[in-house]
Amino acid sequence: MVTLGLVLNHHGRPLGDPAAELDQDTVERIAGALLAGLGTLARRTLFRHIAKIVDADVCPVLVGLIGPATSGESGKFCGAWPLLLPLAPYAEAVMSREADHAD
Repeated sequence: MVTLGLVLNHHGRPLGDPAAELDQDTVERIAGALLAGLGTLARRTLFRHIAKIVDADVCPVLVGLIGPATSGESGKFCGAWPLLLPLAPYAEAVMSREADHAD
């Protein structure tokens, strides 16, 4: 949660405000920091599930949920991370299937 707070404070923007695009090195550092809290087995399992989703031509998404602490204490938060979701088919996969059916 500390890492996420630092990232959001530094790179986050209110909804609708344009944000600067992050360079690849920064993206990799953020992803690494967010996944560092998971144990080795949990990371391996997560990546195995991500690979299965990608193999199905679907884009995987890792979602984190953050909300106020149930204690109601100011400045405290609770959250769930990572939640793995299959978002949607990759555009190439959809276009390829549509092209196959056009014949």
